[in-house]
Amino acid sequence: MKFFIIILLMLNTLFAKVYYAKVEPFELRIISSNVSGLIIQANEDLIGKVLSSKPYIKIDSIVDTKELKYIKNKLNYIQETINVNERILENLEKDLKRKRENYKKVQSLKFKSSVEKDRLRFDFSHPKAMSEEEIKSAGEE
Repeated sequence: MKFFIIILLMLNTLFAKVYYAKVEPFELRIISSNVSGLIIQANEDLIGKVLSSKPYIKIDSIVDTKELKYIKNKLNYIQETINVNERILENLEKDLKRKRENYKKVQSLKFKSSVEKDRLRFDFSHPKAMSEEEIKSAGEE
């Protein structure tokens, strides 16, 4: 009887056919990054597990770190430039005020020539020093 079963099994294996089945994943996830760089480490132990606070992939960020340092330096330079420009603006405002007061003092004097009065008026009403409204108001005085 054993012999008959063994022969039957051998005959079954001779006539057996191979069947292929396509195995598809239950859930497909694509892991991507918006940052380009060399992958330093990929923790393959976390594949198929729920990700926690541990990073799955570590990407080389040397280029980004250098760019961040460059941008911070640039921001500092721009801030210094703004501070210098504000100090220049304060000085120009003081100078404009001084020139306006000087013109008002000289305007009523009769012994000053009209050329000198016009020169003083031009000094404080020059377009680089004042806006158009201030120039018009200075011309009316």
